[in-house]
Amino acid sequence: MKKIILSGLFFSLISLTAQGQAVKSELFKSKKAAVSQSNTATDTHKFLENNSITSSTHSSNLITNKCDQGDITTNSFDNGLNITETTLFRVAAGFTVDPSTIFTVDTITVDVNQPELPDSVTFNFREDNNGEPGTIVQTLTTIHTDSNQYGMAFGDPIYHLTFDLSSNPLIFTQGDYWMEVTMTVPSGTTVWWLASEVGSHPIIPMNSLDGGATWDPLIDTYMIFNLSGTCDPDTTPPSGYCIPGANCEDDDVITNVTFREINNPTGCSPDGYGDYTHLTATVAPGDSYPISVTVGSGWYERVSLWIDWDQNEVFDASDYVGEIEDGGQGVTLEDMITIPAGTPDGEYRMRFGLLAAGQTGTAPDDPCYNNPADYGEFEDYTLVVDSAMIGIADITRYGFSYYPNPANDILYLSTDKPIVSVVGYNMLGQLLISDNHYSNNQIDVGSLPAGAYLFYVTFDNGEKESFRVLVK
Repeated sequence: MKKIILSGLFFSLISLTAQGQAVKSELFKSKKAAVSQSNTATDTHKFLENNSITSSTHSSNLITNKCDQGDITTNSFDNGLNITETTLFRVAAGFTVDPSTIFTVDTITVDVNQPELPDSVTFNFREDNNGEPGTIVQTLTTIHTDSNQYGMAFGDPIYHLTFDLSSNPLIFTQGDYWMEVTMTVPSGTTVWWLASEVGSHPIIPMNSLDGGATWDPLIDTYMIFNLSGTCDPDTTPPSGYCIPGANCEDDDVITNVTFREINNPTGCSPDGYGDYTHLTATVAPGDSYPISVTVGSGWYERVSLWIDWDQNEVFDASDYVGEIEDGGQGVTLEDMITIPAGTPDGEYRMRFGLLAAGQTGTAPDDPCYNNPADYGEFEDYTLVVDSAMIGIADITRYGFSYYPNPANDILYLSTDKPIVSVVGYNMLGQLLISDNHYSNNQIDVGSLPAGAYLFYVTFDNGEKESFRVLVK
């Protein structure tokens, strides 16, 4: 089979030997099954199996406000992950900042399980790299401003550490991030980040055995931490559109986009992204238009279209127009798109995204997708909305004309270029006229109810154009 695309997390997880030493394996055994009867701590994990727990009335308080992320405390002490700064072990918990939002973090809490309170704490905040921790973007070295012992596990205290950052908060803009924590204690012994099998935070934490070079997911694990602060609209002027990309060198490529004035044959773009915004397609608000995208024969390709309707240089969820037809291999995908009525006149960025998704896969859903290991290509164009186009014939090439308008029974076409196909749609996008209604440059419209219709002609060189007619 040709390509199998796996995006996001790649699983190479941790199990324990009978001696309790951490080793790499391909699969992760459940914590309970991996624990020896002695219940001793390994280098990387603490496990609880029939171990006594004492706890105060400090019960679980799971945060749901979008400006508070993480499980702030727990009464289920199931595990501990080594976060000693002098080792190569690392643990990271993920968090997300909503689109067009600034998250100002003024408080961090982390729960630990060891005999001593830390004397140094480092927070490394990493950007997301395809579902796992990536490059460090912010670092904070500090010490807790408050601590509360609220339980015992594995014979050691459970401490709830609070870090008050109100005098120097951390600022995060929209996106996915990872918080990696390391600590030291005065005696130099191991520091353990408390983990639970019970929680509400939706992002699976990750751990690393090599200082953050590679990462593995911690399934069925909730790190006990919390980030809290305020969420405010991001009023920063946009700095430009995100640049997507993929690998189109194996013919997983857009070879042509035809839409209105655009007829653009292309090959594989550098880094899988082609900027063709100098090419424009002019449309009228409220009208529907045919669009076609020809794809390469690399695999079964699926194509999505986005239009930045609010012109904020961000492709929001509401900018997703949809998938062009239903995918294929080495074919031309055809569809109709409707320009929303009331769309203001102006220029709008259009983005086509192709990925080798397969017949059972889904069309691209991320307009900013950028992974050189995946197969596909993205192309940008400019859509021009012009309300003066409403009801006005726009075909001027090849000496084309049509009459009468309004029409009654027969619509006559005149052109210097042979027409090979004609279709007509009502304003709901329903196909009502096809080639069997067309003969000798005449279209039989006698069966159409009174109303406005959009007609599309295809010339013998493959170019397409449209015009609008009223039928009486």
